[in-house]
Amino acid sequence: TSKKTLLSKTNHVPKWGERFYKNTPIKIIEDSILDPKNKTLTTFTRNIGMKKIMKVDEIVEYTEQKDGRTLAIRHAYISSQVFGFSRAIRAHI
Repeated sequence: TSKKTLLSKTNHVPKWGERFYKNTPIKIIEDSILDPKNKTLTTFTRNIGMKKIMKVDEIVEYTEQKDGRTLAIRHAYISSQVFGFSRAIRAHI
């Protein structure tokens, strides 16, 4: 089973980034894939706004553990067309 969702997201901007970006919502797309047989949910999220300042692709896989807890494994790929931003953004996260 899969689902595509358009969302709006706001995050805190560090002091150094305030002159480049205001706290306005950014549009993101999330694709979700549910695998009931293996008891996993995988989400693929990417921003569709503000890509020149920061492009983020995130993958999270949620799996049910034997004790009933949920394990989430997250991978995020961050890039920017603004010199020096990628490193600064990764340091802030």
